[in-house]
Amino acid sequence: MAKTVELHEIVRIEGHMNFTVVVHDGDVKARAEALEGTRLLERLLIGRRFSEIPDIASRMCGVCQAIHRVTAVQALEAAFGIELPEDLEALRKLVVIGGHIQSHILHLHLFVLPDFLGHDSVMDLAASHGDLVRLVFRVKKLANMLTEIIGGRAVHPVTPIVGGFSRLPSRQELEKVARLAREIESLSVDIVEPLLSLDMPEFSRENTYIALYNRSGLPLLRGDIASSSGIVFSPEDYDSNLRYVTESYSMARHYLFNDREYMVGALSRLNINYGALSDTAKELAKKYDL
Repeated sequence: MAKTVELHEIVRIEGHMNFTVVVHDGDVKARAEALEGTRLLERLLIGRRFSEIPDIASRMCGVCQAIHRVTAVQALEAAFGIELPEDLEALRKLVVIGGHIQSHILHLHLFVLPDFLGHDSVMDLAASHGDLVRLVFRVKKLANMLTEIIGGRAVHPVTPIVGGFSRLPSRQELEKVARLAREIESLSVDIVEPLLSLDMPEFSRENTYIALYNRSGLPLLRGDIASSSGIVFSPEDYDSNLRYVTESYSMARHYLFNDREYMVGALSRLNINYGALSDTAKELAKKYDL
């Protein structure tokens, strides 16, 4: 006899979702059921002027919007055969770094951490962990400022466009970005360690990890696609390695990697690119047995 456990309208993600677990004869299946409905962003882009596409694509999400804009711009540049000089590529990376930091903080500290510490929200958490919450919001503000200086806006940046930027930062602004980055780096361990030291549930499964990879450092925008199973392929061969499948319970697109489930995201990036991590990051990974 099957037993089903359902959690309805979980809100600590961008949008809402249900989470369902089905246990049958010792076999456990879990699924995340997106409730946002069909967004059809790909269809919305058909017939649009190319300059409109990055603005529309970034609205896919209000949390990780910076990377959506930049990758949409990159896709258009690939179609047009445009290659950027290194200095503009570096500015693009800064936009993405700022977006990564602010979106990860929002997810980890505002959505996840309160649950682990027995609170309903980060506002409740502030009463018992005020110093940590103030520090988290400080780093979030710094990342927003960094994104705004280079990207034109803290949320849904506007300056990355096909061929470069609609506006380039001044030398004075770049010097401010450097100061912001140094302060973020100096505070990062203090906001990461409370997460890594949490008492996590005992759980393990064999995963296949997939992430962007190159041999010259941590990849943010360019590189091959690598898996923990040893398979490496170029982005142009995406369709040959990832197969689209339809899931009846979700409007989100699902894919299989060589007919297997796989994991993407921050943990995959860490596993695939461990050798390129900073010494501080490697020390933390070793200390907390990541």
